[in-house]
Amino acid sequence: MRTWRPCTATTSVARAGPRGGAGTRWPGTSTKLQELPHRTEEQEVELLTLAWFTDHADPESGWRWAAQGARRRRPVNWAMNGELGREGRADPLDARLDELRACLPARAELLGGCDDPRPLPALASLAHRLALPLARIEGAGHEPWLEQPAAVRAHLRRFVRRAVAA
Repeated sequence: MRTWRPCTATTSVARAGPRGGAGTRWPGTSTKLQELPHRTEEQEVELLTLAWFTDHADPESGWRWAAQGARRRRPVNWAMNGELGREGRADPLDARLDELRACLPARAELLGGCDDPRPLPALASLAHRLALPLARIEGAGHEPWLEQPAAVRAHLRRFVRRAVAA
């Protein structure tokens, strides 16, 4: 399986636009905030917003949604996220496909936003290896239910109808 991380970084930098570099409003802000041993509430919200806004298809809406999420989705376990990231690079998902398949319900499907910075081809590859259908939501990034709620709702209704009819 090819890695999606370089594509994600490239997309995130491009989406950051005038906010700069790797998604910062001011050069070096994200790095400076990450390096602080203790952050204020305002600093934590800023860091999370900077980290999350490029996940969305539309950067302006993405900034607003990321800021809202940064105020609600707390606390973030930065140490665990770092550890999972390291483990993910050292222990690729491919080695655990059978384990993952065993955890899936009888009827399952993957859903992804076409504009997710974690490229859809990586999700399509996973869907293929798990023998699952993949629903692609146009005009959505990493949180399609937020960016295209009507499309996600329609898809989920179709999925449930088919599951109940089977």
